[in-house]
Amino acid sequence: VEPGSNSAAVDPQLVDAEHGTALWGKEYQRSLGEIELARETISDEVWNELRLRLNAEDRQALEVFQLYQRGRNLAERRREADLRRAIELYDQALVRDRTHPHSLAGKAQALNLLQAYGFAEPEEVYPQAKAAAQRAIAIDDSLADAHTNLAWVNYRWDWDFPAAEREFARAMDLDPEYAQARHWAGLFKGAMGEFDEALRLIREAQ
Repeated sequence: VEPGSNSAAVDPQLVDAEHGTALWGKEYQRSLGEIELARETISDEVWNELRLRLNAEDRQALEVFQLYQRGRNLAERRREADLRRAIELYDQALVRDRTHPHSLAGKAQALNLLQAYGFAEPEEVYPQAKAAAQRAIAIDDSLADAHTNLAWVNYRWDWDFPAAEREFARAMDLDPEYAQARHWAGLFKGAMGEFDEALRLIREAQ
């Protein structure tokens, strides 16, 4: 972005990391108000270029990741329609790869958020969230978001407070930078009456 300008230039490049050769590149000039639209355009064009260069197995893996990433971006908006659409995208990813742990963990998060923001009844979402988080952990035990979302269900639905504490601790050990684990663990600690620890965790999350 040029100082004082109302436009921005974006110059994405697709590079073969192994050989250091450029595969594709293009410059986009957009007004600042069109940047979000430009991101969608760029993403679509890069995706089309990649598809031309991948075998069937790699193409499917990329499709799964793209569906997951779109779901994650929507879920971060925290609006009901976006959360429900995110779940649909995660489900589409899981149709292509039923063992994709990130999509399972993302689905668990979106389901939990639906209830956390009052968009769904507990019985509508918590059993599904628990099943998705448990499947994600069974496939990849190193996912902090899967442990965080299982902990939230343990706390809010099962009332299994020792299990919730274990899962929150596991999530924070796995990824000390994952803010949601500390945020939700702080809320849990507050509910348990551990107010100093709750405040410490929430400040760390911030």
